[in-house]
Amino acid sequence: MHAIRIIHWYLKQENDPAKRAELLKQTMTLTSGLYLPVLKTSLEDRKQERQNDPDAVLVNEDALQDLKRICLEKIRVAAENGVLRNHSKLLYILYRWREWGSPQEPRKWVEDLVSSSDGLLQFLKACVQQGSASGAGDYAARIYRFIRLQSVEDFVDSELIEEKVKQISLNGLPDDKTEAIRAFQTALKRRREGKSDDDWSREDIAD
Repeated sequence: MHAIRIIHWYLKQENDPAKRAELLKQTMTLTSGLYLPVLKTSLEDRKQERQNDPDAVLVNEDALQDLKRICLEKIRVAAENGVLRNHSKLLYILYRWREWGSPQEPRKWVEDLVSSSDGLLQFLKACVQQGSASGAGDYAARIYRFIRLQSVEDFVDSELIEEKVKQISLNGLPDDKTEAIRAFQTALKRRREGKSDDDWSREDIAD
């Protein structure tokens, strides 16, 4: 976000929106980075802010579509050359791919990714989120890590993942991958108990 602010306020010094857009498109094309262009484009795409405060965004709607096309090309290249599978912001980027392109593209890519055990674990790791909760008697908020089953199902059938997870031994797995498998299994259990992805009780966290 610090880099985003630098980019934003630097470009705001240029009063001509067309020149701003051209600078942004050129630098997004030239950079080897992926997440920063995707994040900046996503922030420019906030429809309510574009309507309520036009000065908060850098480019007009036509230029925004160009930025999305540039980002989509970068995402597709990263998906093809293997960079995307290990990206720390994999899930975020997959959602932008789904939103700006089509749901079928990232879904097909994820289905191919999870065909291997290593790819499956990378995807589950990317789906792990962190939350916090506190209650009476707690000295500090309790941190818990979880998977929203819907995040998995937006890209691949959870039944397919469940069957593949059964074939993976936890022996010798790194802690983060073990955590991802257990978070997925907990998400399945909660679904079968009729619990929401987001409605976590203290008992759930303790488990």
